[in-house]
Amino acid sequence: NENNIINQRNSRVLIVDECHELDTVMSDFISMKITPNVIDRLHLNSAELLKKKLVGVETKDEFMTYLDEVLKDLLHTKDSIENDMLSEPNKPFVTRRNNRLSNLNGTQNKDLNKLSILTDIEQLISKIDLFKGEYKNDKDNWVIERNKNEKNGNIEISMEPIWAYNYLNKYVWSKYDKVILI
Repeated sequence: NENNIINQRNSRVLIVDECHELDTVMSDFISMKITPNVIDRLHLNSAELLKKKLVGVETKDEFMTYLDEVLKDLLHTKDSIENDMLSEPNKPFVTRRNNRLSNLNGTQNKDLNKLSILTDIEQLISKIDLFKGEYKNDKDNWVIERNKNEKNGNIEISMEPIWAYNYLNKYVWSKYDKVILI
């Protein structure tokens, strides 16, 4: 019943709490960061080569070229995992048994692990596509940041917008009739 009332009102209102963080949150949403940990977590086919190449990335153009390589490997790894899962069809009994055994010994079923990796890969592919489009539209609004992780010594590279207000308008403000900032 509540959904009917909302649909009838056709109201487009956004209430934002902690709005002083909105610019930072939008910058994080639209930024692209690649680290050796990200590459390892996704079990990419060319992980070691990509981690070596990451160290040499210093300019925006080099970052975009590197991102194309990452995207290519993401797509290849995604296809490999999907093909591997399809080539080993499980019977319902085997799947239930494996899930029970996984729960007993505190491990994760390998198919569930693969599904989790696939989900992460698909999310990163979407993020890269969004990022590349935004970068292409305004190349001058981006800076590259190279940092060394103090805990593990790895190089972490990100591209971040100088100004996030364009993206706030595109992805937030334009979607609502009223915005209330708290």
